[in-house]
Amino acid sequence: MQRSRPGYTVRVDRRMVGGSMFVIQAALEYRPELSEAQRERLIEMARLELLLAIEGEEERGRLLGAQAVRVEVAGDEPLRRFFGGRTAAKLARPVTKPARAAWGSLGGIAARSLQEA
Repeated sequence: MQRSRPGYTVRVDRRMVGGSMFVIQAALEYRPELSEAQRERLIEMARLELLLAIEGEEERGRLLGAQAVRVEVAGDEPLRRFFGGRTAAKLARPVTKPARAAWGSLGGIAARSLQEA
């Protein structure tokens, strides 16, 4: 999935790994000509659109039988860290969450178990 808006582009790709792991790769790209002030005005909407796209792909994965979902984000450092992204200072293990029984809210897309949330 790719969606371009004035000022930014959201890209989300997915694939099933093994029989039960679903990997979502998401990227948020801002136009290079944007000033810092212009980017700041767009950041909330761009992040929301990225999160909604990830949620949609997660649902597709669950429908395909995924037992765990791993999310990787590029282009937005806070969201990358939120989803368990690795940093140079701390190499975190990939974080997954167990399958949920029913559709949930945006809070359900966090890449950690529902008990931790």
